[in-house]
Amino acid sequence: MMPYATLKRMTFNMPFTIIAGIAIGGLLVPIATSFTEWAAERYDSAFPVVAMTGTLLSIGDNEAVITLQGRKLRKCAYLRTHAYALDADGDMHDAYITRIDMPETGTTRPIGDFQSGIWRVWPLPNSRGIVVYMNHLCGARVVVTRGTDIDLTRGVVK
Repeated sequence: MMPYATLKRMTFNMPFTIIAGIAIGGLLVPIATSFTEWAAERYDSAFPVVAMTGTLLSIGDNEAVITLQGRKLRKCAYLRTHAYALDADGDMHDAYITRIDMPETGTTRPIGDFQSGIWRVWPLPNSRGIVVYMNHLCGARVVVTRGTDIDLTRGVVK
């Protein structure tokens, strides 16, 4: 008898080997999934989709007007821009952000430098800063990139 046939019969004719294989496979699935997520997070932090800066144009009682510009570094589809207000303790609170120089088209930009326009961010009660994030679709993954931090305590840049 051929060695392959003997090995096959020894493996599949003994139920404990099948049970052991299912158990080992079941244990490896969460480990492989966790490792894949960890590796993707490390890749996204090492190679962000965008490198962005922001400039404070004006600040009111409960809102700020900013400009966003930067450089797109990876070929990923744009999904959305969102912002958070930073309080005195450094805690982030949800804030609205909307483009005010023209309606946001939601189009994906090519790799390279970009001007993202003028944006209004509110509410900003007792806030010391704004953090802007951008979401992109890279393959089948949604990648969230921390775009820029704007310090409201330094005042308007002239």
